[in-house]
Amino acid sequence: MLQNIREKSQGVLAWTIVILLIATFALWGVHSYIASNRSITSVAVVNGEPITVSQLNTSYQRLRQQQQMQLGANFSLTKEAEALLKKQALSQLVLSQVMLDAAKKAGYRVTRSQVDQALLKIPAFQQDGQFSIERFHDVLSGMIYTQDQFLADMRGSMLINQAQGGYINSAFVLPNEVNEAVRLVNQKRDVSYLIIPASRFSQKAVHQIKPSEIQDYYKAHQSEYQSPEQLSISYLTLSLKAIKSTLHFDKTKLEQYYETNIQSYTEPQQWHVAAIFLKIPQDASHSDIAKIQQRAQSIWDELKNKGDFGTLAEKYSEDVVSAKNKGELNWFSAGTLDPAFEKAVANLQNSGDVSNPVKTGYGMSIIKLLGVKKARVQPFDEVKTQVESALLDRQAEQIFSEDSDKLQNLTYANPESLEVAARALNLEIQSTNLFGRNGTKSGITSHPKVVAAAFSHDVLFQGNNSDLIQIDPNSVVVLRIKEHKPSAILPLADVESTIQMKLRNSIAQKEAESQGEMVLSQLQNHKMSLAEISKKYSLSLQSEKNAGRYDTKVDAAILNQAFKMPYPSSTKGMVLPSGDFAIISLNAVHQGEFDKDKMDIQSRVFKEELESNYGHLDYQFYVRDLMKKSKIKFNQEPSTQDNMDIDSDSDSSSS
Repeated sequence: MLQNIREKSQGVLAWTIVILLIATFALWGVHSYIASNRSITSVAVVNGEPITVSQLNTSYQRLRQQQQMQLGANFSLTKEAEALLKKQALSQLVLSQVMLDAAKKAGYRVTRSQVDQALLKIPAFQQDGQFSIERFHDVLSGMIYTQDQFLADMRGSMLINQAQGGYINSAFVLPNEVNEAVRLVNQKRDVSYLIIPASRFSQKAVHQIKPSEIQDYYKAHQSEYQSPEQLSISYLTLSLKAIKSTLHFDKTKLEQYYETNIQSYTEPQQWHVAAIFLKIPQDASHSDIAKIQQRAQSIWDELKNKGDFGTLAEKYSEDVVSAKNKGELNWFSAGTLDPAFEKAVANLQNSGDVSNPVKTGYGMSIIKLLGVKKARVQPFDEVKTQVESALLDRQAEQIFSEDSDKLQNLTYANPESLEVAARALNLEIQSTNLFGRNGTKSGITSHPKVVAAAFSHDVLFQGNNSDLIQIDPNSVVVLRIKEHKPSAILPLADVESTIQMKLRNSIAQKEAESQGEMVLSQLQNHKMSLAEISKKYSLSLQSEKNAGRYDTKVDAAILNQAFKMPYPSSTKGMVLPSGDFAIISLNAVHQGEFDKDKMDIQSRVFKEELESNYGHLDYQFYVRDLMKKSKIKFNQEPSTQDNMDIDSDSDSSSS
């Protein structure tokens, strides 16, 4: 089965596996370091190994699709975000190649058997708990992967993870480090705080805003006030359901199919038996097996002396379910039970015949034949409906496969129009209303892959037909742009109230901060206490004793600041995310302790967490050191390299 995976590479598209693979192999950036079509032009060379334009484009597309799947309707990719994503893709490719080289030089190895075993355990490739080659194909192709690329990347992921595991799994901590961690993590603090709400100054701020300020803000931030880019598409849909609706078969055709596939409409011969089972444990010795065989023989001898089979089955059989029913099993056909068991049954000629003790996969069995149903061919009239359904499925799937190839070829050969393919395949050209990069909630444009294709550079700016898009296992789509409305700056009148509110909030926040800084100065100079400030400015004084780091009773920003403050009696002011200003006073610090009732458990948890953190930190230093020592040369234009996540001290050059 696994060999077939390497030899065949057809299936429908799906994306889920990307996130599952990241979880399975705990790797953030191993992408296609071995591409089937290597471009002559490389964007970078890592330790002598080129990274091609093709690899970069593929890696970028995977990251893009991953973001689209994660964000769904919230997905939007500006030019700046697109450029950043390309930098990330190149950075990951470089990092992956460096780590792979290091793993190989360190002597790590992964066998084909290990890759196969890991592949079998990936949940996304399983159906009913078993590996499914069809599911493998369906899920894989959506990642823009060939089978060889995927298996090569799996091997690379496993190699790198061996090195990573060596660091993470070998880290250790000392008892005093655990105690110190508990003291800090379980620490609690007594906190008092006041909040000066920005809303106090909102009404005053409204009167401070001049029309010219609104206009100036509008001119300086026009990129924030633009109508979204929209487009509509024309498309062709090829579906298995539509093909089925056009197919009709006469009786002669159905009878021919029935005769050709007569085995599918033949009820196989069935047997009804009773059995006495004696189990042989897997770890049984030769002497143990001999004893069980001797016991089976004694039961058979008892049967020969006119013993009742049902009574003896209830008495001796170790199959609990059948023993309760005098040893009777359900009717079965060939190929469903243990081969040795079935062979013994086949040698029984008449109802009532009993076999000699026979060794089967279950152990030792004594079998009694209760009845036989001969094989029966179901008459055509009895299975006509099933025959028609089977023929319909087969014919439709064949046509769907052939027409999918034709649709892809015709729309590729005629990239400027859908007309040729529509006429050749008798398909209707459909169209949509305008939609944005987030797509719609229903219809063809609710599919992320359709939206991504419509806004792709090749379709939107080059004016070409899209590639074949798999909507579901039984339908495909090809599209092109019908109408494109670029993003446009909204008139000032449409956004004036929004700008006014933003300016009002900004002024109010500054007023709150200004008053807060003044009050904080009075508090720090001991001119007024927190209680006096609360009374003077009509503010609510809040206090919380023994607040932990993750206490939900205190605003998260205030609590985070409180745990940064030095003790004793320190005060601090800060602007909250809401725009309000908080004045915080740290009153006491209580060092953390173990819970006496759970000390062993807590100690183990802290120890494991610290070891994991230390291991990851060690591995990060290892990665950084490798990046510094690697020879990395970039051939891409500088705009693609800026801000790359590669240490500036690396032994790298750029042409």
